[in-house]
Amino acid sequence: MLLIGAWIAFPESWTAVAWCTLGLGMALAGRSFGFPELGYQANFLAVVSVIRVLAINLEATENYHGVTLRLLTIAFVSVLLYITSNWSEDADSGRRIAIGKYHFSYGRLASAAYTWSASSLLALVAWYELRPVSVADAWLVGGLVLFELGLERKKLSLRLQGYAAFTASFLRIFFVNLNAAGNPGEISPRFHTVVPLALGFFYAYWRLRQSSEDLVESERRHGAAEVCCWLGTITLAALMRFELEPDWVASAWAALALALLIIAWRSGQRVFLYQGLLATVGVVFRTVLHNFYERSYFPASGWESRWITVGIAVALLLTALPFAFQLRKKEQESRETGVIRLMQLTVRRPEQLFFFIAVGLLTVLLATEMRHGMVTLSWGVEGVAVFVLALWLAERSFRVTGLGLLLLCVGKILIVDVWALDPRDRYLTFIVLGAALLLVSFLYTRNREALRQYL
Repeated sequence: MLLIGAWIAFPESWTAVAWCTLGLGMALAGRSFGFPELGYQANFLAVVSVIRVLAINLEATENYHGVTLRLLTIAFVSVLLYITSNWSEDADSGRRIAIGKYHFSYGRLASAAYTWSASSLLALVAWYELRPVSVADAWLVGGLVLFELGLERKKLSLRLQGYAAFTASFLRIFFVNLNAAGNPGEISPRFHTVVPLALGFFYAYWRLRQSSEDLVESERRHGAAEVCCWLGTITLAALMRFELEPDWVASAWAALALALLIIAWRSGQRVFLYQGLLATVGVVFRTVLHNFYERSYFPASGWESRWITVGIAVALLLTALPFAFQLRKKEQESRETGVIRLMQLTVRRPEQLFFFIAVGLLTVLLATEMRHGMVTLSWGVEGVAVFVLALWLAERSFRVTGLGLLLLCVGKILIVDVWALDPRDRYLTFIVLGAALLLVSFLYTRNREALRQYL
């Protein structure tokens, strides 16, 4: 009778608000007087209220003092559901249900259902009421509030709702925010909407790292903190991809890889090392597919030339080598085989990936940008520089790479240059490469004992 009376007295959009209010009153009465059947009726009223909202209130676009009835009524229903969740948790705490190896009371499950319903309704009304580029930020703010409440009140369900909001906001930026280009000369909407998302993800990572062990042990076991950190880094990398000029994306990702290695070295968190390695792989693909392949048909000039963009990326990768050496773990051995062993080796020896990618990109850059007669000469100078660097760092793989470049030059001279180069380039290449080989031989003789120690 109360349900039907509220339907008649508060028609249309306000019916759900009235039913939720009745449900709250019944939950309070059931807990105060010890009548569990009133708690069941409160749950029923909450269910029909949510159904009513989805069927009627989402289409209520009439204005009420400058606010749509949709926003006003759904906000009231959500607040009432949150309040009712506090009174419904202990209404039937004696009965329990088993989900896998975990056991929950019916009251706790009912409380979680209330909060999940309220959070979902608020996320839905944000979808309808806000501008498309603002929805992801609204979801993130709501997720952070739920996340903090879950930490403060030690409720896993609230934290799970926060994680769901983080995931939804992260996925939305790839469909809406990253495609929101602004007017020329102004900060684009993608920048001032995506940057707060990345900061929010990193904040969640920091809070999980700082929280007590017993509170978020399940999240730690499933890597929730690392997932939040990955979301923040991927968001930044995606923003660089869409916000910067296409030729500068590889350089930006190289700078990101360098920054991540510095953070990993300072903080001791290996997750930043993994992200730096992945960013380095991204630099390879971006440079090869865009700067080298696509620009071979439409060469850029000025500040977007390959000499500048790819050269800066190579310089940043080489700058990261000292920090990569600080993060390597040579003493660990892997018992795995195949791809898993290769991945573990890359993580233990990150300097190898940074070095070989930088040298490979530089070698291709010289081959594409240097005049045909100067390619072999430039490779010879590069080989000597790599060999000297290997002697300074006492790294065998680097030394072998330098020798390999010099042997490549010798083979190219015998097979190609002797027959194809004009006399001036041929004589200059022979002289410079011969001097390089003599210098390497001298360095070998001079550092023979040191080389034997790290063979």
